[in-house]
Formats: sequence, structure tokens, C-alpha cells
Amino acid sequence: MTSKPSSDSKENIGIVIDSSVREDIINEVRLRGVIPEIQSIVPFQFKVSEEIGGFIKTFQEFYESIKKNDFFENAELLRKQFLRPLFILEEDDSQNLDRNTLLEMWATLFARFNIPIILSRNVKDTVKLLLTIIRRARERSDKVIRVTTRMSKAPVENSELQRYILRGIPGINEELAGRLLAKFKTFEKLVSAKQEEFMEVKGIGKTLSEKIFAVFSSLYKSKEKGIQIE
Repeated sequence: MTSKPSSDSKENIGIVIDSSVREDIINEVRLRGVIPEIQSIVPFQFKVSEEIGGFIKTFQEFYESIKKNDFFENAELLRKQFLRPLFILEEDDSQNLDRNTLLEMWATLFARFNIPIILSRNVKDTVKLLLTIIRRARERSDKVIRVTTRMSKAPVENSELQRYILRGIPGINEELAGRLLAKFKTFEKLVSAKQEEFMEVKGIGKTLSEKIFAVFSSLYKSKEKGIQIE
């Protein structure tokens, strides 16, 4: 007889699930020994890192969401919030759906919003997919930590030096640094920008925009003994 994992054996691997997500998915996550953080993150349904998050829907749920006027608005928010947005679409026993409409929406999600769709056969597949994504993301994060992403010597060319400086902010990689500079053009405009303006850059959500704004606007406090900065 297979026993359920005890609470002591459960692992917090950093998945946030919206409270609107189906109970069978949340239960399956727990059965697999993972403690999800349940909170309201609407319009998104899951978040596994600052880069990865998205929606989980059955065919029927997806079809119903198409009828709502905020469908493309939410897709745009997803694209802006996460560098790697994701749509997990779970099969169900729906029979009377307009497949042409579904295919058109799938194509739109990919072509217009660059949001990939991954098909899942059932709840177990959905959760297995989610947890695999989380573990792969953690492995990638560990590798980034072990192997420095910044050159030991700062570059001389101005554009390279600008990206080098931005990559010193946690959460900003080479791609995001390039996007920020492409939007604001100069460092002067970038450091004086409002927090909301950073969120207009693809891949930068609220948390990262707050971090960037804080770096540029906070008063410097030296940790060196005997030195005070006013």
C-alpha cells in the first residue's frame, strides 16, 4: 500500500498557485510532496519564478475564456509580466467545442504574444509538467549561480559597459539589459524613469520593476565603519 507523503517530507520548491485554480490540481501538487503557496495572482494562475508563469486551463475553460472580452488583455499582461510565459492546456471530455476557434486562438497566442501552448492529457500530466518545469528552472538558476554571468573585466565600449552595469542587478540578464537600453536609449533616461515605465519592457513584472527602481532611487547607505553618507 502506497502512503501519502507526510507533511515533514513535503518540499517547498517555490510554486505560487492562484486560489481560482481547480482543487484537483492543487491536491495533486500536494500529493506529489510539494507545498504550493495559494494566493490571488489573477489574471495569472501559476508562477514558478520571476521569469516563468502562466495559465492552466482545460479545453472547456479555454473556450469559455475566449468569450470574455479580457482574454487578449490578460494574454498581453502575461507576456509583459514573464520573460517565459506559458499556457498549459489540459484535455477534457468536451465534445461540442468549435475547434476552428480554438486553433485560431492558439495561433494568435503564439504569433501575436509569443506564448507557447503545452498540451496535457490529464491532471496528473499537468502537475508533472509543472513540477518538471520548476526543477529545470532551479537547475538553470543553480548553474547561473555557479558560473558568473558577468565578465571579470568590464568592457570598454559604451554599449557593452551599459549592459554590464545593468546585469549587476539581480534578475536582469543580457536580454533584459538590452531591452531596457533599447527602450530608454540613454542611462540618464533609464535611471530617472518611473517604476511603471520599467514594466512596459517585455519580461519585467512588478517585482523586478520595483527592484530596478529601488536601485536607482534609494539613498546610498555605506556599510563601512565610521563612514556616513548624507
